[in-house]
Parts: sequence; structure tokens; C-alpha cells
Amino acid sequence: MNILTKRFLIILIFSLFANYNVNSQDIFDLQHSIKYANYLFSTKQYKLATEELERVVFMDSSNLSYKIKLLRAYRMGGFYESGIKRAIEFSNGETYRLQKNLAVEYLTMLLLYGANKDIDNFLSKNNTLSEKDKTLINWSNQIVEGNYKKASEIISKFDANKKKVPKEVFMITREGLDHHFKSPFLAGSLSTVIPGLGKVYTKNYVDGIFAFAFIAGTAWQAYKGFDKKGIKSINGWIFGGLSLGFYLGNIYGSVKSAKKYNKFKRDETKYKVFDFIQSYDF
Repeated sequence: MNILTKRFLIILIFSLFANYNVNSQDIFDLQHSIKYANYLFSTKQYKLATEELERVVFMDSSNLSYKIKLLRAYRMGGFYESGIKRAIEFSNGETYRLQKNLAVEYLTMLLLYGANKDIDNFLSKNNTLSEKDKTLINWSNQIVEGNYKKASEIISKFDANKKKVPKEVFMITREGLDHHFKSPFLAGSLSTVIPGLGKVYTKNYVDGIFAFAFIAGTAWQAYKGFDKKGIKSINGWIFGGLSLGFYLGNIYGSVKSAKKYNKFKRDETKYKVFDFIQSYDF
């Protein structure tokens, strides 16, 4: 192989390598990253989508739509804390100045994250959202906090001004107002008088019946033991101890059952608000 041929082969190999290197880098350019991020988002791979969208925002930080998509990916993936931090960075700490779509994503994540006080603070300063948007966010915040009467007042006042309010808002508000919460004190008191009655009061019927049957059964066995052998009865002390322990536990359990019932009712309404606010087109 002569020198000329060797040089030709070297130049050819170098050209092919350089061309491959350039083409291989093209998949990391802005347009390819956007397409890939959209694919990840559409297939609900939100964790990977946030990573790719972070790359997109880094390459073009002036494009508002990329930032909105990034916050939305954080929200849809349930990465609320990361999304909230990113929104704060976008606004340089002044979140109340966020553009409308960014503000909606930020507020929705605050709501889902449970940062209710931050929402109140935002709404008091913001001027990028419409009155209707602010009202719906404020209403949602009050429902989530369990302030159903205040939520009703907010939405009724807004509706009185002949401004359209979605039907779901009235339905959810009505549901919250119609909740009949159970008193933990009353539940405990009822189970003090009749074991298991407090749990029946909180609609925990199976546990209530079981508590009554077990406590009554062990108490009866204790009575029989003491009646036969007096205070020297081993069975009397064993069954008496069991009966007393379950009796006290039944009182505590009834109080806890009332709180659990109330939480279930609040959460039931709260999750309907979450579904509404995430599907509503602001």
C-alpha cells in the first residue's frame, strides 16, 4: 500500500468519524430534547419528563411554554415540593408576580402539598390572575382546610354578582356543608356506658359488636371465677384483667374511630376538590 493510498484512507476514516460525532450530538439539541420530553410527558413518564424538560429550559430559558410544561410535569408526577421550588426560582422569590399559567401550576401544587397559608399570602398580593381564578383557588383552599361555611360564603358572593361558577363547585360545597361529623367525646362516653356503642355511633358496626361481645364474655368469665373461688381465683384475675384492658381500649378506640370517620369525610371532599382543580381550564 503506497503512501498516497494510506493518506486517503486516513482522511476517509477521519471524515467518517467526524461526521458520526456531529450527528450523534444532534440528538441532544433543543428540538430533539423537546420531542423527547413531549413523548415522555404523553406516556406519563413524568420523572424522566421533568429531567428532560429541565434540559430544555436550560437551553432556552426565555420560552414560557417550556417552563409551564416543566411545572406541569412536576405536578402530574406528584413531585410537588420540587415543582414549588422551581416556581420560586422562576420568579426570583416573588411568586405573586408569576405569569398566569405558571401561577396556576404553582398554586395547584401548593394546594396538593398542603401549603395553605402560602396560598393565602399569594392571593393577597397577586395581580396576574383574574377575579374568578382567585375566587376558585380561594374556595378550593377553604374546602381543603375544612372551612365549608367560609367556602360557601366566598362562592355565593361571587355567584351573586352574576358570574358563572361551575356546577361542581356548588355540589362539592353542599357536600361539605352536609357532613355530620362525629364527636370523639360522645363516642368515648357511649363506650364508657356500653362497651362498643361508641364504635356503633361512628358506623364501625363490626368492631362495636366484637368489642361488646369480647368484653362481656371476659367479664362474665371473671365473675364466674371470683364467684367460685373468691379473690384466689386465677381465672377471675386473668379474665378480669383482659376485660378491663379491652374495656379501656374500647373507650380509646371509640374516640379514635370518631376522628377517623371525620377525617375520611373531609378527605372524601378534599380529593374531589383536587380532581376539580387539576381538570379545570383556568
